[in-house]
Amino acid sequence: MNITVPVMFKEGQIVSSRFSDEKLELVVKSDKDKAIITIQPFRIPPYIKYSINGLYLKVTSKISPAGIERILSLYDREKLLIVVGNKVGENITIIEDYKISRGNLVKDTNDNERLWTNLKLYNGNKEIILETGEAHTIHTSEGEFLFLFLGASVVNPAKEKVWVAKETKNFMADFILLRLN
Repeated sequence: MNITVPVMFKEGQIVSSRFSDEKLELVVKSDKDKAIITIQPFRIPPYIKYSINGLYLKVTSKISPAGIERILSLYDREKLLIVVGNKVGENITIIEDYKISRGNLVKDTNDNERLWTNLKLYNGNKEIILETGEAHTIHTSEGEFLFLFLGASVVNPAKEKVWVAKETKNFMADFILLRLN
């Protein structure tokens, strides 16, 4: 998954959205300017019905030589509804006490510079291992959320180059978090 956001854009209200060819395009207006944000590839399961026009969007970005880690959070007034994470690193708090970290390597991974892994979703009490495409319900004080794991990878030690070790984030994951209630 790839999220494209203008560098200086931080937050605003979604004024329009368009979904076509596995690409979600959002037009977001802030107090000062307007931005077009794209997420691709993006697939919406047919049983999930969300109207995102009018929602408030907040962008959290972390820029490093390895690339840009992004989290898009969508709110209805003060209530968190949707979170989209792209190239998110380990031990990032997703919501309340829930964090993610690297799981085990996927057995039939290919021999590229990055290897696919599963994901550990954990809080102080329990740890859940998720495979790509799996989902898990999270119960928090804010409500009930569905965590959809889209994929994660790590640097392949066999293909590791000196510059890769220094410049590339070892663990990266993509996910979507949806409010259920």
